[in-house]
Amino acid sequence: MKKGFYKEHKNALAAKIIKYICLFTFMLLFIAGCSGKDAENLQQKVDDLSSQYEELQEKYDQLEEDHKELQSDYDSLQKETEGYQDQQASIDDLNNQISELQNQNTTLQTEKDALSSQIASLQASSANSEAQAAPAPAPQADSGGMVWLSETGSKYHSINNCGRMNPNKARQVSQSSAESSGYGRCEKCF
Repeated sequence: MKKGFYKEHKNALAAKIIKYICLFTFMLLFIAGCSGKDAENLQQKVDDLSSQYEELQEKYDQLEEDHKELQSDYDSLQKETEGYQDQQASIDDLNNQISELQNQNTTLQTEKDALSSQIASLQASSANSEAQAAPAPAPQADSGGMVWLSETGSKYHSINNCGRMNPNKARQVSQSSAESSGYGRCEKCF
């Protein structure tokens, strides 16, 4: 319940208590001026008012105790809320760090892509350089396919890097041309 509720009831109880005290005082003054049966009636009324006063005092004390307990609960909840606010600040800091790391990751990914593109470009230009440096094969129309000849050796091959063959020094000729020049078929790659 709200703090104002108890304050409101506390003030109402205090007002009632003051009224009863005034009434009680008035009655005592009146009793002092009366005698006999009127005094007994007035005494009964004073006793009733005293009883009501004690009941109201007990209710007031109970409300005061409830108010203290609720205030204690409120203070505890306030401390918990402050703890949650501190945790929220930590969460916000971590989210900011994550955002920064994601930005760094994006930047690094862009740099990686640029470097990969440069590597691919360098590999392509290197392959073009090697292709231009190697002698162009002289295909012959009379063969049944093209084969590879090593710089040394007496066999022709279906691939340019068979065994210990140096692919940079291999040359391509027609199979019929290789056979007419005295080369035999390689047993490994055919």
